[in-house]
Amino acid sequence: MPVRQLGALILAVLLPFALDNTTEDEKTLADAGLKSDGNSLIQFLARRSEDKFDPIQIKDLIAKLGDDNFDTREQTSATLNAIGIAALPDLKTASKSTDVEISRRAKDCIQKIEEGSRKFVVAASIRLLGTKKPEGALQALISYSQFSELDQTTEDLIHAITATGSENGTPSKIILDAIRSDKPVVKTLCAEALANINPDLFKKEALSLLNSNEPRMRYKVSLAFAKLGDKRSIEPLVSSIGSVSQWESSLLDHLLRKLLPSNPPPVGLPQPELQKEWAKRTTDISKIPEAQLAFNAKNMGKTLVVLLDAGKIIMLDSSNNILWKIDNLQFPLDAQILPDEKVLVAEHQGNKVTERNKNGEIIWEKKIDGPLAVQKLEDGSIFIASKSNVVFVDKKGKEISEFTPPNNEPIMKANIASNGDICLVLSTPQGNAKFVRFDKNKKPIATYDIDVRTSGGKVDILPNGNSLITEVYGNRVIEFNNEGKEVWQFECEQPVAAVRLPNGNTLITSMTQMKALEIDPKGKEIWSYKSNTRVTRAFRQ
Repeated sequence: MPVRQLGALILAVLLPFALDNTTEDEKTLADAGLKSDGNSLIQFLARRSEDKFDPIQIKDLIAKLGDDNFDTREQTSATLNAIGIAALPDLKTASKSTDVEISRRAKDCIQKIEEGSRKFVVAASIRLLGTKKPEGALQALISYSQFSELDQTTEDLIHAITATGSENGTPSKIILDAIRSDKPVVKTLCAEALANINPDLFKKEALSLLNSNEPRMRYKVSLAFAKLGDKRSIEPLVSSIGSVSQWESSLLDHLLRKLLPSNPPPVGLPQPELQKEWAKRTTDISKIPEAQLAFNAKNMGKTLVVLLDAGKIIMLDSSNNILWKIDNLQFPLDAQILPDEKVLVAEHQGNKVTERNKNGEIIWEKKIDGPLAVQKLEDGSIFIASKSNVVFVDKKGKEISEFTPPNNEPIMKANIASNGDICLVLSTPQGNAKFVRFDKNKKPIATYDIDVRTSGGKVDILPNGNSLITEVYGNRVIEFNNEGKEVWQFECEQPVAAVRLPNGNTLITSMTQMKALEIDPKGKEIWSYKSNTRVTRAFRQ
């Protein structure tokens, strides 16, 4: 396919997402008292781009957050809120101050600034500019890009610059000039947009940036090369492990473990050591297929989140932007990410298991009473657990086999191990719960008591054979071995589900906190997603 046609095809894929949000974004601006015509959008971003504040003035204002006079403190907070994102770096430093009042007020300012701009109005303005494409939009977007990371609008900006900065696969000279400029953030964002518009020209224009001394530029540009299946990205990606955030480092580790699964480094290594270990293992990258590199890089950091009470599933990118969502699900107790942006869902109150595409359209369905857990296996068959039994069905929905627990003990949670063992959490006649692992002959080979009081979803079975159990009312996530001995635990407020990731981190959903969080092996939180409704399941791509 000619490069120009490829660029047009990429744009055709990117733009529907923006179009789907147009009405919602216009409403967001209207609610904020702002106009959504092209000229007003450009002026709004221009004002934010041109605001200049003396860093010394900001530091002096922050010191006044702890002033003895209440009115002075109130006025100072209001002034910092008005300054907005330019004050965020110093406010984040101040939030860790030993002065309790300064710390409290700094955190309050950060929250107001982020909620008032990043999460709503600015992102909506950027998306609308990408959709409406008024004259001058591209320059306004590029000028604003210096604030993208503070405002967390990077992905929206890349899509908008892509949409406004090309015609039939030919990039605007403004984008090429920006890549050749001396502004690191601007160069990086425009390079990422160019990778969408014209991949071959991107490889030519951005090749030198792979060896940049700017860690963020090297990381983002090399990831863009990886998304195109270019193996020249591997070395700079590995070198980035020690210089990016712990969250981004864990994503790179996750990516490399998928690409080179036979000899990964031990889990839980500090970033510098992890970087050195992967450097040793990537001297020969000939065994990595380009298509596999591209697929995994494009999906790096994507997280599927189930919002039970809302009857909704959302797919997040690595910046927590919603890529797509499926509404009107009937009490989704479990889900599984499938290839080609599809998902398998156990709709408990709908008495069915459905396979849906990202638009929510049903492409496969199996009627079953109150499904609790579901898993598509490598051979294409589907494992489904309900309260009374476990069934395996083929691609056509025909039942292959069935298993009912001894004494008809009710099933609460279920999963199937990689070797075919059936692993169940069962409710006992005494009203307690136990974990039971059955081998291929349906013989119990591991049994131990656990404190589980909620039903639905999978119990995570780890590669070493251990199980990951959540105690909602015990406020713990526990790893048990097959003898029922606790070998690891993490205290968390009402955890409802947990999944161990290949890099050793654990993905947890908390019922009362209404969020998903990721912790490293030492229990440090490195990622989270907060909602206004219960977040009950989370799975990483």
